[in-house]
Amino acid sequence: MMVTPTVVFDLDGTLVDSAPDLVATLNIVFARIGLPPVAYDAARNMVGGGARAMIVRGLKAEGRTLDVAEVDRLVSDFIDHYSVHIADRSRPFPGLEATLDALAARGCRFAVCTNKLEWLAVRLLDALALSQRFAAGTSAAHDRPRRR
Repeated sequence: MMVTPTVVFDLDGTLVDSAPDLVATLNIVFARIGLPPVAYDAARNMVGGGARAMIVRGLKAEGRTLDVAEVDRLVSDFIDHYSVHIADRSRPFPGLEATLDALAARGCRFAVCTNKLEWLAVRLLDALALSQRFAAGTSAAHDRPRRR
């Protein structure tokens, strides 16, 4: 019996250049608390590890620290804004779709492994018309955050 190979990809920075929307969101959240925008090239290097890490890195670059409750509020604001603007400028990397097509023609199936909140990952893949390429199904339940 032949096993179908599964290729697992990271999402942000591998499948999709999501930095433009992440950086824009960081700067919008910072503007709300009176901080200047972080230069795109510097902020792009802050991407990775989630919204909290990006915010903390941005604050550090501005020589600022905030208490945990304030950072929590910024993270919540970040996610709220980002969820609405998740694919304003984010795009699959050039050649991605052709590469996926070539691998699919060889019998591969695909999955995504990401630290992005699941509902945001699904929303991004949906917005970029990439969801159907991956083995995991999507549903309306993924369209909103799960509150506990």
